[in-house]
Amino acid sequence: MRNRIQINKLFQKFIDNRLNEEEFVEFMHFIEKDTSKDHLKELLNNHFDENKMHQNPKKNLTAHQSKMLFQRITNRVNREKVQISKKKKFLKRKQKSQFFKIAASVLIVFGVYYLSSEITLTTAPLTESTIDPNAITLTLDDGSKQLISENGIKKIINDQGNIVGEQIGNELNYSNSVKSDKLIYNELTIPYGKRFDLILSDGTKIKLNAGSYIKYPVRFLKGKNRRVTVKGEAFFDVTTDKQHPFIVNLNEIEVQVLGTQFNISFYPEDKNISTVLIEGSVALYTEKTTQKTKLSPGQKASWDKTKKVININEVDTQVHTAWKDGVLLFKNISFSDIRKKLQRHFNVSIQNEFIQLDNQIYTASFSSDESIENILEYFNEDTPFESRIKNDKIIISKPIVN
Repeated sequence: MRNRIQINKLFQKFIDNRLNEEEFVEFMHFIEKDTSKDHLKELLNNHFDENKMHQNPKKNLTAHQSKMLFQRITNRVNREKVQISKKKKFLKRKQKSQFFKIAASVLIVFGVYYLSSEITLTTAPLTESTIDPNAITLTLDDGSKQLISENGIKKIINDQGNIVGEQIGNELNYSNSVKSDKLIYNELTIPYGKRFDLILSDGTKIKLNAGSYIKYPVRFLKGKNRRVTVKGEAFFDVTTDKQHPFIVNLNEIEVQVLGTQFNISFYPEDKNISTVLIEGSVALYTEKTTQKTKLSPGQKASWDKTKKVININEVDTQVHTAWKDGVLLFKNISFSDIRKKLQRHFNVSIQNEFIQLDNQIYTASFSSDESIENILEYFNEDTPFESRIKNDKIIISKPIVN
């Protein structure tokens, strides 16, 4: 059986309907155990507390809404049954029946909890102190905040009551946004451990990596540059519009494009702000100068935050964009830098007390579905070390010599 952190991740994947066959069996075994009751209760409470914040504090659920909610729960149970029954080699027939009952019972518990608690639900408006730091957050133009569930469906409504955007699952789409004569901004914050997709009003597609933030207009205006502000890491596929250049603000520098694909990385803890061009062309410049540095496909521009200079070099673009396809790809980088990426991807703290390991250089590739424990085990095979979990922190230390 996996440790506490792994079970938490299995629970979230169960909620998001992303468990594979092996994980489903393992999670059902966890639910069966009497010793799991307290942990499961904690997971359920945390899940429902988070989801309560999605509700409109001014409205209670009607009887019709309650009925629809219960129907969604039962539909989910049926989908689980269909998906597993199609894979005849997954479980023996007797085992299947048992696990179906367990899965159904868990989901029905979910439904009962919702129906009993949300009908009379009233909550205070979201504030900085009440927002879950591990939740995707949308900040509207008036400063109000909404939580975004990765598997949810949501309409984004402006102060005139018009629908300006729509969320379906892991994507927020503003391409059918209503016309406006003024710039109205929304902000999207992605915590560590999660990724999210965004489509702007002009059709520009953006993939946001873990620990990222973007501020963007609900609708771009005719005659105005298309301007967004980004922190973290994002992959852009910009819609061509020669009359309206697309500009990405990265604090000290700006990236200007007409229509292209590129990746930017701007994390506060990193020494550089980088831009990697996949296709098309981009120009970089600082706020203090109009002199532009142009990139060609396959090139990376790195802005040194300390020296205030831009360095350009040829790179393997896949190394910088593999994350958007669900791959953790490391090429000739230190374990110290790998730790940073793993912390962002898994939303965990990795403390290394084995300095020699931090200086090791690695080239490696992992699926984003690979567990943090398995990934660390691969590095352990190359350079042995000890690891332990303490208060949701992974601590690495020198190997014990017998």
